Amino acid sequence: MVEGVRRDDAIDQRGFENMKMSPKILGISTLMISLALTGYIASVVVRASPPPPLTFTYQNSTFGGPVAGLVCSPTNGGDVQVLSQNVVIGSGHTGYILPPIFSGAFNVSSATNPTYTVEFYVNGSAYGSITGFAPPNGIPVTSSFQEPMSNIVIYQFFNTGQKGPQTLVWTIDIHTASGQAVCVQQWYIDIEIAST
Repeated sequence: MVEGVRRDDAIDQRGFENMKMSPKILGISTLMISLALTGYIASVVVRASPPPPLTFTYQNSTFGGPVAGLVCSPTNGGDVQVLSQNVVIGSGHTGYILPPIFSGAFNVSSATNPTYTVEFYVNGSAYGSITGFAPPNGIPVTSSFQEPMSNIVIYQFFNTGQKGPQTLVWTIDIHTASGQAVCVQQWYIDIEIAST
């Protein structure tokens, strides 16, 4: 029995000797744990709140009527404005605008060259144009055109949020070659906006 007590004392003695070195280990361990917790707490504190949800709005111009909505270009090759559509972005909001789609029933008076051009403008600045084709001799055809991303300025406009308050004014012009006319009826524009 005396040996058993001595063994226990020896074990206790070794444990006590190991504990003499443990303040260094304990200090390093405490430092490491506190650094880890500090990093965790800092990351929790610095986390940004989630962004506001996007809301989608659609702005459509009214349909042009079959007679009253008929718009024709002059025969000198000049432009005629078909429509003007305002897009309002409210104060404190940012609007991400998809390239608009313009649609209508087009006809060209020419028998040999029934082409025409649709031009998109934003606040008076040209933002792309597209050539359309119609059957000869004034037969109408329904067509839709999406505003083209034809240069870096237009590309950046559609890929950058437009900050409010501001009003953007889209206008659509059409024209054809001199000596003929292009007409459009039942036209409308579809503008989709995702805003914060």
